[in-house]
Amino acid sequence: MPMRTFFIALAAALLLTSCAIIQPRVQKAAKKLECDGSRDCTVVVTVACPRYFECDLSVDYDVIVVPEPKRQVDIRWKIAGERQAEFADNGIVLDDPSFECRAEGKDAFVCRDKHPDFGVFKYAINLTVKDSPFGPRGVQSLDPWIVNH
Repeated sequence: MPMRTFFIALAAALLLTSCAIIQPRVQKAAKKLECDGSRDCTVVVTVACPRYFECDLSVDYDVIVVPEPKRQVDIRWKIAGERQAEFADNGIVLDDPSFECRAEGKDAFVCRDKHPDFGVFKYAINLTVKDSPFGPRGVQSLDPWIVNH
């Protein structure tokens, strides 16, 4: 009898786990943000952790466009959603000397775009969740774009 109960409990646990994994993702349309320096240029990074072992990362603007050449613009990223989420030490990664990035606390990052010339730049957003049920964990990074023209 105890062995039979064990197998029933194991089957129920596997069934519940498989249901938690199968969740459809909602397709979003890409949006762009134009940063010309006349107003604040902020991208909201939303972190949602609907499951114990996985978090979803999204931005409200997939493409940031800086239209005026030779004009320096500050681009900010702020975290929304999951309270325990914070930027990693390398929160925003742009491998180009045209950008200078720094943290502004644990929930904001800013990069100065020096905009010397035309360019298309892929950047990475890196976050961690410090107090999750399984301890500190990373969140899969996201790679949107910045376009200088």
